[in-house]
Amino acid sequence: MDTVLMNANDKDRARDKRYRKAYRITLDTYNKIGDAQNWRCGGCGKHADEFQVSMNVDHEHFTIKLAPSPEGGWIAYTHIRFRDANLSRWGKTQKAAREALKDIALPLSVRGLLCPGRYKGCNRRMGRLDDPVILRALAAYLENPPARQVIA
Repeated sequence: MDTVLMNANDKDRARDKRYRKAYRITLDTYNKIGDAQNWRCGGCGKHADEFQVSMNVDHEHFTIKLAPSPEGGWIAYTHIRFRDANLSRWGKTQKAAREALKDIALPLSVRGLLCPGRYKGCNRRMGRLDDPVILRALAAYLENPPARQVIA
């Protein structure tokens, strides 16, 4: 277990487990991204203190494709647009290849943290933009995601 979580409460352990499963990052990495953003939303700039819940991890969605490997087994591959990376991994089974690719692709797909909110948070607005000011701020965020400074 990470030293950060040795004295953590149940809530932090649960968050760490959720981030590891969903994005293959730790709570410590989440906190480093938050620090890199000065705990402000990457879109609108609101401070995390203004929210009643944690900021949302923003990530690029990607599709994993599978192909049989000439040597046997399977090759899973995808493209991460904001890193301009073509990624692939081999696995004995389709599931193994997919999971091996997720292990490298998910952390690289993380762009930063956005404000939460069921309808009005920047994380939700990414697909429902109607305010040009917010759109420009999010475009600047997408061009230089804060996670690039944290995740190699």
